[in-house]
Amino acid sequence: MASTADVEVLRSALTHDTSAGVWIVDETMHVVCSNGIADRVLHEGEGSLVGLHVREIFQGPVADERAELLSRVIRTGESIRVVGMLRGYWARTTFRRLNDPGAARALVVCQRLSECPVGEPQDDLFTYRARHDDLGPLASLTAREFEVMRLVGLGLSTSRIAGELHRSVKTVEGHLVSIRAKLRVKSRVKVASLAIGAGLTQMSADEIVVLARQGFHPGD
Repeated sequence: MASTADVEVLRSALTHDTSAGVWIVDETMHVVCSNGIADRVLHEGEGSLVGLHVREIFQGPVADERAELLSRVIRTGESIRVVGMLRGYWARTTFRRLNDPGAARALVVCQRLSECPVGEPQDDLFTYRARHDDLGPLASLTAREFEVMRLVGLGLSTSRIAGELHRSVKTVEGHLVSIRAKLRVKSRVKVASLAIGAGLTQMSADEIVVLARQGFHPGD
């Protein structure tokens, strides 16, 4: 069994020497510890996550699902791994209970899959698909804009995208203008990069439609 000192070294390595977002949640669903990456990604530069409730970090069905997973991990000791959108990026999140004496807590480690080492984690945890996605800035996109973004990420030209979607080049160009405005980016290259980071290029057209339905699109 590892000594207390070893555990502290491990915890320090997880919170300071990793490219993943790491945070610890207690049984009341409040964050008691977080590293800089988790703060930056999940609190969007507004300071530390410490003291925030899970429902202050996530919204709606995403908050419900994350709170349910954390409660289950703390209650049963089961470790759980899920993949899905996290602030608009395709990410893998692993939940594990910390067996601290007198304190029921869960360790959460999340990492964008585009930044993960090649291959799956070397453990026996089954990976679940999250039921609800945190679309982040992508939540404002329409289903058609999601599809155009996916095809841009796949490297298709505007004329090829128009052919794929049976729309005019002018219509596709209009979608691209809208996408750049909503995501506050200036170049097609950046749109492609975001599409890849969001995992859109790995999805089918049907999966894109399901994903888009999770956003709010008045009049779409």
